[in-house]
Amino acid sequence: MTLSSLRGTLGGGQVDLNGYINYPGGVVKSAKLNMSGKEMLVYPMSRTQFKLNGDIALNYRNERLSLDGNINVLSGVWEREITEGVQFYTASKMATDTSDFFSNLNLNLRLAGRKNIRMNNAFGKISGSFDLNIQGTPGSPIVLGIIEGKSGEINFSDKKFKLIKAKLLYNNRLEINPDIIMESEAFVKNYRIKFSSKGTVFNPIVELKSSPPLPQEEILALISLGELFERQRSMEFSSQIGSTSMMSQALLD
Repeated sequence: MTLSSLRGTLGGGQVDLNGYINYPGGVVKSAKLNMSGKEMLVYPMSRTQFKLNGDIALNYRNERLSLDGNINVLSGVWEREITEGVQFYTASKMATDTSDFFSNLNLNLRLAGRKNIRMNNAFGKISGSFDLNIQGTPGSPIVLGIIEGKSGEINFSDKKFKLIKAKLLYNNRLEINPDIIMESEAFVKNYRIKFSSKGTVFNPIVELKSSPPLPQEEILALISLGELFERQRSMEFSSQIGSTSMMSQALLD
């Protein structure tokens, strides 16, 4: 059975489908469904919005089901917080039996957004791009590629830091835990404060530096209080150092 042409709309964009299914003796041996969409406006999760072009194909052959294709994101807005999970559907609590037809679906998708990609949440306001390959299965996905912040600002202790560079490098096939490279800066009281992070998303290493150079506690005091310590009496200064050390850990966490 062949589907020559089926046309519709999704998110205001035109979608075309075609494909076939081969089922000799009533048993499905192979099947393919192609979908091509232009300028579709979709909302995959709450507080997210993307306009995209896409060409994807659902294939079934030799008892193997795969989803292949390319998705080009023309523009996108992400307003979810970093700590929020990614969930694309709500499972029904009324369902008693579930199909495992898609449980072994093999993914081979490329997602790219090279401009007009914006993140706006408590972490900051960042414009950037991404180029990702999604492999594996829905239950155990593999993400490879890069997300890059090109301009914007980061919020830290009620101060806005201008973004210098930011990258998430997905190069781990065993778990989704990208390497992070981030640098930003702010000017406070004639001091240039550099706020940077490296390591991985699950285990970041945060660093604060200043020019002219200051101890870490004084940098944090400058950021959080807007002023440096007064050094007239050593006892008072020791007390300030102790208090700010506790505050420093909380801020860096």
